[in-house]
Amino acid sequence: MRDVVGIDFFDNKRTYFFDPNNINLKLNDKVIVETERGLQYGQVVTEIMSKKESSLNLPLKKVIRIATNEDIKKHNMNLRDAKKAMQECEKLIAKYNSYNSKYGYNLTKGGDGTVGRMKTEEEKENS
Repeated sequence: MRDVVGIDFFDNKRTYFFDPNNINLKLNDKVIVETERGLQYGQVVTEIMSKKESSLNLPLKKVIRIATNEDIKKHNMNLRDAKKAMQECEKLIAKYNSYNSKYGYNLTKGGDGTVGRMKTEEEKENS
């Protein structure tokens, strides 16, 4: 059995489990965690609990810290920047007549990890 805590990243409905790293975490705490995409800002959505190792994707990444005021400011700035990126994307789609029904952007904590996705022609035909 391993102690884990559930974290949500605001951009999807999936809960990811992390090693709480001996940090006293409560529901709705904002945290910084290590992910495959680098440091990310998330929210605690479960109490710390024990789960069977066989049900986890090991090795677990760790909660780095409870988010500071600076982390929260950076997250809010990233949300504004993502909104601006979406507006620019919509302008380019209109300009090049390339309407896609699904696209979006996510920014990592540092703002350096921008991820965008647009449907391919095949995906659009099958929608």
